[in-house]
Amino acid sequence: MTLKKKIIVFLILLLVIGVGVYIYFSFFSTKSTINVKQIDKIEEYGYTLNDRHPEIYKTYFKELKKELSSESVDEENYVTLISKLFIIDLYSLDIRIDSNDVGGVEFVYEPIIDSYKEKVQDTIYLHMESNLYGNRKQTLPIVEDVSIDQVKTVSYYYEDGKKEDKNTYEVTVSWKYKRDLGYQDSAKLYFVHDGNKLSLVEIK
Repeated sequence: MTLKKKIIVFLILLLVIGVGVYIYFSFFSTKSTINVKQIDKIEEYGYTLNDRHPEIYKTYFKELKKELSSESVDEENYVTLISKLFIIDLYSLDIRIDSNDVGGVEFVYEPIIDSYKEKVQDTIYLHMESNLYGNRKQTLPIVEDVSIDQVKTVSYYYEDGKKEDKNTYEVTVSWKYKRDLGYQDSAKLYFVHDGNKLSLVEIK
């Protein structure tokens, strides 16, 4: 093989390797350049706070931690705070890394978490661009604040009617975004008693 052919073969190999490396890092690498740091946790309840959460979330989280550390928890205040935190975490799409990074999961009843994630991914997060490498250009909503319009207790059947909580909390909420992009801004949330926690079982 002549020197010229060897050089051509070498350059082709370099090109193939370069293309392979580009494809790998573009489509297969799962390492994110977005670092998420946990800054607080309510151990007994499994609620966490990270540095991506907006300031309003951090404020309500601090209030929730204080409420849940008291000797006698005020359940109405508890459900009010987790309703606000849930909405902020779910609908502040701008803080999510991608459509698999579903917000609000910590407040959802454990047996329905998978179906909850699927529904969110197929609806609210359907057109979300990934921000895995910190280069997302898409404008996404951030919840500015949440209002609790009504809190009442109702009888509620869940797990295909196998369980009933006669003191389920029905919370009517509405919220505002920092910038209105046409996303949902009101809902009814249903929280059942789940051990020492209140857990979300339905959104209407």
